Amino acid sequence: MTQIRFEGLRPSALSALSRSPVALGVVVRERSTQLRFFPRDLTEEAIAAFIARGGERQGEFRPSGSLLGYGRAIGRIGVGESAFNQRDAKFEFLTSAGWEDPGEDEARIAGPRRYGTAMEPFSSGVYVNVLADEGAAAVRDVYRVETLTRLSALKGRYDPENVFHLNHTIAPSSGGSLTADPA
Repeated sequence: MTQIRFEGLRPSALSALSRSPVALGVVVRERSTQLRFFPRDLTEEAIAAFIARGGERQGEFRPSGSLLGYGRAIGRIGVGESAFNQRDAKFEFLTSAGWEDPGEDEARIAGPRRYGTAMEPFSSGVYVNVLADEGAAAVRDVYRVETLTRLSALKGRYDPENVFHLNHTIAPSSGGSLTADPA
C-alpha cells in the first residue's frame, strides 16, 4: 500500500492535487470498500484465515489485507478515557478493494466481505469510522455499554435535536435511555 505524505507540499501543489491527483502521480479510485476488525491474538487458525484471504471464487477479485500492530501508546490510555473501544487490541485487520468500473461493483465488494467474514471469528470489534449503513446494532457493537451511555448523554446535551445524524450516529438520550439509532 502506498502512503502519501502531504507535509512540505506547497499550497499550490495541494490545490493541483485536488484538481488532478494524477498530475502528482497519485492514483485515485472512484469506488472502494473496506472492512476493519480487531483480532485479539494471531492463532494458527487466524493466520490461516488471513493468508487464505477469504478463499478464491470464480470471477471474483482477491482483496488486499493487512495487519497493523497495536498496543504501546494506544494501550496506555484507559478504556473509559476515550470513545475508542479497542484500547486493548493487539492488532487491526484491514481488507479493502478499489476500482473504477461500476460494472465490477459486485465482484469487487464480494472479496473483502468474504475476507472479513473469514476473519471476524478471531476479532472482538470494529472501528466506528468504517461503518456505513449497518444500523443501530452495529453502532452498539462498536462501543462498550458505559461508553455508549456516556456518548448518548453528551449527544442529548449538545445536540438534542440530532442535527448531526449522518452515518454511524449516536442518537441523543431521552430520559437516560441508551440509543444508537440513525435518524
